[in-house]
Amino acid sequence: MVQFAWEKPFFKDRQEAAQILIGKLSGYRGTNPLVLAIPRGGVEMGWMIAEALKGDLDLALVHKIGMPDQPEFAIGAVGENGVSFMVSYLPSLNIPESWIREEVKRQMGHLREQRKLYYGNHPRISTADRTVIIVDDGIATGSTALAAVRSAAAEFPKRIVVASPVIPPDTLELIHREADEVVVIAAPKEFKAVSDFYEKFPEVSDKTVATLMSRRPVVS
Repeated sequence: MVQFAWEKPFFKDRQEAAQILIGKLSGYRGTNPLVLAIPRGGVEMGWMIAEALKGDLDLALVHKIGMPDQPEFAIGAVGENGVSFMVSYLPSLNIPESWIREEVKRQMGHLREQRKLYYGNHPRISTADRTVIIVDDGIATGSTALAAVRSAAAEFPKRIVVASPVIPPDTLELIHREADEVVVIAAPKEFKAVSDFYEKFPEVSDKTVATLMSRRPVVS
């Protein structure tokens, strides 16, 4: 199910956007969902959603894979378990497969470090037989969200839901092909940056993520 609200949203901040999403996700309250927040911007929203729905909170740790000479230009993303998503036009870029394999390994190393930074020694919560809700504060190209969906799907959850305040229409359709449900507030045609749809969009620090995760909702 794809949900729309208005053509060009403006949120005061992440907290306001999370409250709207909570209303749209209210049907999952009491079903013990597993909320997977994409760091760093999605963590505060994920925390609020998990608490409101009386579910568990964990992180969807994924990392983008950039071009060899333009690392800021994403050509895909990989999750902790090695499940990856690559852009459909990857063959036309003529990137050696050996380089891609090594880059995937390198990014997985970063993810292991990131888990330790955010979690300490806390184990990852399995998505098996769970309703999984993947949360971010906005989705642009969708490569990170799709890697999160595929990583979660690898353990055979009951259902995968992607929830985000704002997603461009083409990305929304891309994600909807692989997730069971996409819950959004708006899918504007004009989309440059996620920050454009927020009045306040401060950078989220690693310390903030670690603090939130130290008191994360866990009910199972």
